[in-house]
Amino acid sequence: MIPVIIACIYGVAAACVCVFMAHFTNKQLRVCHPDDIENENVKPYTLGTAFWIVCAAISAVSAAAGYMIATKVVSPVAIVELSICYFAALAAAIMDYKTKMIPNIIPVTLVLGRVVIFIYELVFTDSAVGYFISSLVGALLCILLLVIANKMSHGGIGGGDIKLLGSIGFVCGLYVVMSSLLLALISCIAVSGLMLALKKCSAKDHVPFGPFIYMGYLIMCLLTLY
Repeated sequence: MIPVIIACIYGVAAACVCVFMAHFTNKQLRVCHPDDIENENVKPYTLGTAFWIVCAAISAVSAAAGYMIATKVVSPVAIVELSICYFAALAAAIMDYKTKMIPNIIPVTLVLGRVVIFIYELVFTDSAVGYFISSLVGALLCILLLVIANKMSHGGIGGGDIKLLGSIGFVCGLYVVMSSLLLALISCIAVSGLMLALKKCSAKDHVPFGPFIYMGYLIMCLLTLY
């Protein structure tokens, strides 16, 4: 019964995040990119039929992810950690898709959430320090890897992507963030290759990585989480 309840919560919460972030993204576009909107270089989200179809699809897969998390993860704290990262990744994906940037408030919220969880663990468990060190290792190794990759690709990975993945590693640990990163890269290669084959973009076009981070995290929740 509990997995079903969590699945429903995930589905409703995902729909709320989609609508809120669409409005927030449009507001940011009007403030920061008015000329691009006027010249139709950037198109704000429109809450029409297509949007609601995508929103319903995201709600459905989110419900499935919530069910898998509730089924496979025993610790309530781990469920909370995975959940806040899931919705942070979804919010970042919606924002990054249109603006090609991830606001700092998202990784900052994840870091603050991990600090609150650490305080809880410090009070109610005997392994708080060990868990916290594991979180730091996950964050630092992920950031180090991404910084090296960014240097090698001459800025191919955005700072927002690095901060988002680093904060996910800080909250959920090394396994979750590395699995998500690997699946995100695979998704990015597959989708970019398809778009190139269909001539929907060129090799010089900048593809926002935020949506692929969400895809990688989603696939991790559905298929590899244990």
